Amino acid sequence: MLGTLLLLVSVLLPAGFVWLQFALHLPARVFIAADGSAFLASECDAILRVLEDAAGERVLSGGPPLWDSAEESQHYLPTKEVRVAELPALVAATRPGVDRTLGLLRRLYPLEGARLRLADLYVARYDADGGVSGLQLHVDAYTLSFSVALNAADEYGGGGLEFDALGQVRREPQGNALL
Repeated sequence: MLGTLLLLVSVLLPAGFVWLQFALHLPARVFIAADGSAFLASECDAILRVLEDAAGERVLSGGPPLWDSAEESQHYLPTKEVRVAELPALVAATRPGVDRTLGLLRRLYPLEGARLRLADLYVARYDADGGVSGLQLHVDAYTLSFSVALNAADEYGGGGLEFDALGQVRREPQGNALL
């Protein structure tokens, strides 16, 4: 088992819209995309298979381990991660769910003239036995972001995504996105 895996995405808005949000201090909002409106369970399983295959290929070829070769996303947020763009099969496996989720974000934030695009897309691995069991409380670097649980909830213990403003940890079923 790979441990808990999350698909983490940052969405980039044009600079004028980012300034608008920070200038007006819009309150943070959390939306839950459930029941296949973001990622289907079969898509999550396909993403996990691509990662397992890529990890196995690296071992067989004598290359660097897939997860250990990931860089830290930010100095205070050490993670084991794989950038989706580095594996063409992973790009293809994530595309349907990413497209649906970007569509949801466009409907939730109908900004005239704004073109949402991905700024970053990676899969993060959390494993209590592997030394990376979670992240410190932080504010994402981008205006909009979403996280998707790739594992089924019965495949791991603990986990979840904590929102300080909500005062709770959200542990979503496989494929649900927290926007």
